Amino acid sequence: MADLGLYPGTEAELVCQENGSQCILKVNGSTICLDQSITENILVEGS
Repeated sequence: MADLGLYPGTEAELVCQENGSQCILKVNGSTICLDQSITENILVEGS
């Protein structure tokens, strides 16, 4: 994820379906599709 520019403190947009089975991560002008095995380990913290 660091190769894609995603570091602690980086602003990103995480868009998920209600069931959380698949999410789209938008960061630094890139869009990444994440499956459930990855999204289960994402911690999102608001500012």
